[in-house]
Parts: sequence; C-alpha cells; structure tokens
Amino acid sequence: MLPKGMASRGRHGVLLVRVSRGEMSLGVRIRGLVQAMQMQAHTQAALQVQLEAQQAQEATSK
Repeated sequence: MLPKGMASRGRHGVLLVRVSRGEMSLGVRIRGLVQAMQMQAHTQAALQVQLEAQQAQEATSK
C-alpha cells in the first residue's frame, strides 16, 4: 500500500512517492541518504577517471 502523497516517475523510471516528513520513517530517510551518497561517490569516481584520461591525453599530445 502506498503512503499518501503525489506519485511520479523518477529519472530511471522508478516510482517515487512524495510524502510529508512526518509520514516518513527514519529508516526510509537513512536509506535515501545512503543512496544519494553512493550516487555522489559514483559520480565523483567517474569524473576523476575522466579528468585523469583527459590529462593523460593532453600530456601525450605535447
């Protein structure tokens, strides 16, 4: 059963349900925070790889 709130599709087609803070359990908030931190770490790692590849390419083209 879905909690009260507005439902929408996220970027990856996952059903998102917006609920008020009072209705959301601490566990749900922590899982959301962990997911956001994992995504940030993944993005940061991908950007680091991209930067290193760009720097290596610039070094070989000099």
